[in-house]
Amino acid sequence: MRNILTRIRYPALTSLASASRTRALASSNNNNLFNLNRDLNTKLNLTTNQTPVQRRPISKMTIQKTQEPAITSITELTPQNAKWLTLQQIHYVDQTGKSRLWEVCARKTRSSDPTPVGSHGIDAVAMCNILLHPSRPPATVLVIQYRPPLDAYTIEWPAGLIDAGETPEEAAVREFREEVGYECVVKSVSPVEAADPGLSNTTMVMATVEVQLKEEEKEGELPDQRLDEGEHIQRVVVPMAELYERLVEYSKKERHIVAAKLFHFAQGMHFATTERYGVFGEKKE
Repeated sequence: MRNILTRIRYPALTSLASASRTRALASSNNNNLFNLNRDLNTKLNLTTNQTPVQRRPISKMTIQKTQEPAITSITELTPQNAKWLTLQQIHYVDQTGKSRLWEVCARKTRSSDPTPVGSHGIDAVAMCNILLHPSRPPATVLVIQYRPPLDAYTIEWPAGLIDAGETPEEAAVREFREEVGYECVVKSVSPVEAADPGLSNTTMVMATVEVQLKEEEKEGELPDQRLDEGEHIQRVVVPMAELYERLVEYSKKERHIVAAKLFHFAQGMHFATTERYGVFGEKKE
């Protein structure tokens, strides 16, 4: 990962990573503060049915926050009355020939169309994004939004469900435009990944996208979002070299949880710059 991010494509990360290594090492003992978020970073109010998707009107207006979100009640929901999800019981035979049962949560909206990288459709795409500015270090945009299943704000990369007829690349560009406001270029797409294999059959891919900024674009100024009604998404730009430390800081905030896939990426970067096992070359003492 260090080779990919700091030596080949984004050399500006090298000096910043070195400068922040001491602080990152001091933060490494805080790993146990994380409640890794197993919630897939997707929107349950989108659909991937076989019929053409009727997308709701989008708004370029930023809705001002007037209060903290709060759960008012929780009730039991039968699969028959659920709109987006269902519960299934899987009957299977294990490796010893014994019959077993497994309960699984599945999406009612999943497309059954085969795709180039999967045999039963891909549910979602998340965007590992790199902002490239002529005179500033590489940065990434994080999104913060309230997630009712956790009753907390999650820090995530932009993500969303893949609509019927879309490729993962097309969905990545669309979702990034809607949630962040920038036009991006997809550089690569990961193999199909399991989002939460013990609970759900949900699958996803990670798209690496780049945004080329102009010199005159000021730091902290972001373009208009194009959010669906009911979406409230805060954007934060973080230098890539500071990603791990910033996520540790977020994890200490009350009612905030870092998404697992994002923290795993940041921890991989941290490991690549601080590891002492000689994985990337000379072993450190």
